[in-house]
Amino acid sequence: MDRILREEDEVFAAFSKKVGVKSIREYEEKAKVEAEKLLEQKIELDNRVRTPYTLDCHYFPDVCAYVLYNVFKQESKLRNQLEFLKVHDWTIPVNKLKQKIATDQASITKLQKELASIEQAIDALTAELKAKSDSAAKQQKSLDALVEQFQVIKKEGTFCSALRQQTTDRQIHCVLTTDLLRFDVCSEREIQIVNGR
Repeated sequence: MDRILREEDEVFAAFSKKVGVKSIREYEEKAKVEAEKLLEQKIELDNRVRTPYTLDCHYFPDVCAYVLYNVFKQESKLRNQLEFLKVHDWTIPVNKLKQKIATDQASITKLQKELASIEQAIDALTAELKAKSDSAAKQQKSLDALVEQFQVIKKEGTFCSALRQQTTDRQIHCVLTTDLLRFDVCSEREIQIVNGR
C-alpha cells in the first residue's frame, strides 16, 4: 500500500506543487471538506426557501414588520393576478389578435404585389431611359457632324465670297479699262452710274 501511495505522489507531484499541497491525498481531503460545506449551505438555503417568512427579528423588529408587511402585500397582489389570469376568458383577445395577424398578412401580400409592379415599372422606365439616352447620343453625334459640315461650308462660303469679290473686282477693272480709261478702281455702283445703267 505504501508503494501505491508513493507512486501516486510521484505521478501527481507537479500538480500538488502547483496547487500548493504536499500530496494528492491532502488535495482530495480539502476538496471533500469544501464539497461538504457547499452541500450544507445548499441544504440550509433549501430549508429557508421552504419556510420563506422566518426572519430573525430580535434586533430590528420595526424593520422586520415592515418587510413582512410588504412581502405579504406583494404575495397577495400576485395571487390576485394569478386568479384573474386563470378566470379571465382569453378567447376574445386571442381571436382579435388572430384577425389582426390575418389582416396584416393580407396587407403585406398586397404591398408585396404593388412593390413587384413598381419594380417592373422602374425596370421598364430604366430601359426606356437607356434607349432614349442612346438615341440622344446618336442624335448628338449627327448634330456634331452637321455642325462640322456647316463650319466647313461656312469657311468655303467665306472663301467663295472672297473669290467672287476678287472676280467682281477684276470684271470691274476690265470694264473700266475698256469703257473709261480714266478710272482705275471703282465699285460696281460707280460703274453703273458711269455706264448709265
